[in-house]
Amino acid sequence: MGVYCKFMFLFVFLVTSFSVGDEILSCPHGDQLPLRVCGTVQKNRGGTYVVECVREPGSREYARGQDFGPAYLADSWRRCGEVVADALNVSQPPADGSLWTYSFFVKDPESTYFDPETQDLFISNIEGGGTDKDGKGRIMRWVLDPKPLRFEANWVEGLNAPKGMRAHDGILWVSDIDEVVGIEIATAKVVKRFSIAQAKFLNDIVVDADGRVYVSDTIGNAIYVIENDQVSVFVAGEEWEGPNGLLLNGNELIVASWGKDIQPDFSASAAGHLYGVHLQTKEKRLITSTRLGNLDGLEMLSDGDYLVSDWVAGKVYQVTESKAGNAPSVKLLVEGLKGPADIGLSADKKTLVVPVMGSSLIKAWDLSSI
Repeated sequence: MGVYCKFMFLFVFLVTSFSVGDEILSCPHGDQLPLRVCGTVQKNRGGTYVVECVREPGSREYARGQDFGPAYLADSWRRCGEVVADALNVSQPPADGSLWTYSFFVKDPESTYFDPETQDLFISNIEGGGTDKDGKGRIMRWVLDPKPLRFEANWVEGLNAPKGMRAHDGILWVSDIDEVVGIEIATAKVVKRFSIAQAKFLNDIVVDADGRVYVSDTIGNAIYVIENDQVSVFVAGEEWEGPNGLLLNGNELIVASWGKDIQPDFSASAAGHLYGVHLQTKEKRLITSTRLGNLDGLEMLSDGDYLVSDWVAGKVYQVTESKAGNAPSVKLLVEGLKGPADIGLSADKKTLVVPVMGSSLIKAWDLSSI
């Protein structure tokens, strides 16, 4: 029995209950890509579950079996290419007011990124330590409509500890400890790698309209830029206070910093700021004059209106600059999370998606309701 088929019936058996003859998964058989899976699952009167899998155009496999247990499932799911979301058990709106919570196949998620071109959601999973070069890291790809419709759990595998992501011109750029990886979205193939030998903890990424890639090094107190296939230091030094989240706004690079004097356990002697760096002069401009937290993910609703996560405090804030030059307003949107990391924002600016790294969850909120 093929591992793909094993996965399909085991997964549904473990997370779903259904009646005799219920069709749980279905999809057309004529247009399947190689090594992607869909099919039907039915419960027979004898209590077994029957899976019809389509692995390639014109090829079908059938599998029957009982529950082999979660340990088998944990080893098998990584081989699955694509499954249909009706069997994924995406939860109903939880009591915390979020739209949905998702945990299956998510492991140490660091970044969620909506690609405005494909409208898909990409999720980086570290699956281990943030500096472990173990080849376990991977990128998930979700199609949303608006809840998860289908996903590829192992869209790209073989990375180490992938973190921040941004796409430009068909390439998904991903930070991975001490290198930046370029993945061609159309083929899911790694097409570029830039090693940065002096980097200690590459974290978030942003790309400008001309294709320049900026990447933060939180432990190294630096921000690098890749231009014309050459890596250079954009800024470096203690004054940058553990730069983490990045985005571009006009002539500034907006930075969410973790804090001063970061130790191996990621404690800091002082919390971080939200600040801007002028792209030409590299002058630093504090957005939050008081220290806000151990900042991680960063997104922008509009000019001067930001969303930022505090990993240690478990919170997500909205920070809005004052047009009159006063202190910005800081609004608490979400709290009680265990390690909210590099947040994502839908293209229509309506949905906030948070990778809850410490709980291996993905949670979504309607911004109009918080």
